[in-house]
Amino acid sequence: MGGLYGIAQGKLFCGESMFSNLDNASKCALVALVTHFVRCGGQLLDCQVLNAHTASLGATEVSRKTYLTALRALQDAPLAASSWQPQALPLAPVGER
Repeated sequence: MGGLYGIAQGKLFCGESMFSNLDNASKCALVALVTHFVRCGGQLLDCQVLNAHTASLGATEVSRKTYLTALRALQDAPLAASSWQPQALPLAPVGER
C-alpha cells in the first residue's frame, strides 16, 4: 500500500508527504491523484521539493513569481463538485485513456 497527503486549495494541490509499504506504491498513488485532479479541473500540484525522485515523476521548478501568480489565480477556482467524493480512481494517466 502507498499514498500521499496534502492540502487542496481550489485548482491547486499542495503535496505534503508520500508514503509506502511496497516499492513504488506511493508513485502509483501520485499517478492516481494527478489523473483524477486533472480530470476534475486541477491545474497545479505543488510537490515542495525538486529532487531526482520528483523530477523522475515529471516535476519541474518554477520561479517564486510564477508560483505566487498561479497561487492567486488557482486557490479559489473551484474543482468539479464530485472531486473529493469517494470513488474508484483509474491509474492510467490522462493522455493514455
